[in-house]
Amino acid sequence: MLPLSTLTFFLSWRCSVACEHCGFTCGPGRRGKLSIQRALALIDEAHRREPTLRMIAYSGGEPFLFHDDLLTLMSAAFARGLAGGVVSNCSFAVSDDAVRARLAPLARLGLEELIVSLDEFHLAFVPLENIRRVAHFAMDNGVRLGVNVLALRGRGIRRAEAAAMLGIDAANPPPGGLWIQESSPLRTGRAQRAISPEEQILHPLASFANNPCQYVTRNMVVTPEERVFACCGFGDSSPRGPAALALVGDLRTSSFAECLNRAQGSLVFNIMAEYGPAALLALARNHDDSIELPEAFASNCDICGHISATAPVRKALSRALRALTAKIPDTPARTRAP
Repeated sequence: MLPLSTLTFFLSWRCSVACEHCGFTCGPGRRGKLSIQRALALIDEAHRREPTLRMIAYSGGEPFLFHDDLLTLMSAAFARGLAGGVVSNCSFAVSDDAVRARLAPLARLGLEELIVSLDEFHLAFVPLENIRRVAHFAMDNGVRLGVNVLALRGRGIRRAEAAAMLGIDAANPPPGGLWIQESSPLRTGRAQRAISPEEQILHPLASFANNPCQYVTRNMVVTPEERVFACCGFGDSSPRGPAALALVGDLRTSSFAECLNRAQGSLVFNIMAEYGPAALLALARNHDDSIELPEAFASNCDICGHISATAPVRKALSRALRALTAKIPDTPARTRAP
């Protein structure tokens, strides 16, 4: 049974900026927001049901457009002993005073991790100094700092440059912790139009063998539409898009307990957690060797997107999983077709 360690709320698809790489097509014109009453109820239920839960995280969209909601939700989570995590584009960080006003109250409510982005897409809208202010607040206040670097072939910022640009001594990590991760954007949402396949930094499919997914079911997501996904790394947010493989339910028609049980009992997700999504491609190919697969992918998430978007792969995988479970006595029927 896969443990749930983080529950992430995508509070809204509304954002203060409209980056060209955005897989969710977030922007100032997007409307709709996750009900705060729903989020509070989920914090309570997840805390009661899952002893392994330790963090409630907030993303979007730009969470700091809803700062009062952040305070309310983090206060409720803190009262239950749960840490907080926030992903932000840092557009709010126009001064040191603005940073303190937004982040100091959250730090008192258990803020454990702040994740920012440093790349040409965000810098087209958000000054570097804003990102530096947030990064240094985190480091100075014992909050773990995460830096996502999105890179393309032949252009853009790379991981090796990020620390220097933010004024970070990567050789001496701050007390709260530090990670800097480089990846290539998935071609979903706006990125499908703005980024060509040739620009993506790809890696051979063989390099993803035995590369477990660290997030599936361990970090589940609730979207503004109250859909529940088994991971945080999906692109798009529609049931028919690249995220389809990770969709486990809709809170308008299913309970959170039902969604959680589907995720934790899924053979697909257990295989991904143990061996990685490339193992699903191998199962599909072993069942039907006529399937044509790309030679390279950008990431584990890219592989999941390919499975979701490719009917022959999904069909072969479903058949392979049914054949596999038929050989196991008394196996529950939890191999939902991807």
